[in-house]
Amino acid sequence: MEQQLVNLFYERFTTNQDLTPLVHKILTEFKTSVELQHYVGVYFDRDRNFVMAKKQYLKCAAISPLMYPSVINYATI
Repeated sequence: MEQQLVNLFYERFTTNQDLTPLVHKILTEFKTSVELQHYVGVYFDRDRNFVMAKKQYLKCAAISPLMYPSVINYATI
């Protein structure tokens, strides 16, 4: 299920479709998925919601300190 959600998120993200329902699902049902949480951070980053993006990137680092893309993204905001 998680990988299917990753694929769906990526598909919708790259084609600029509405991600609001997916983001809500990830934030409520997949709180420990570092990959999905990272994608939500990228989503917020793209929408220039930097406060929420930083929050997501920190959440990723808390789940897995070795999630370097999140740490790098956090540092560049």
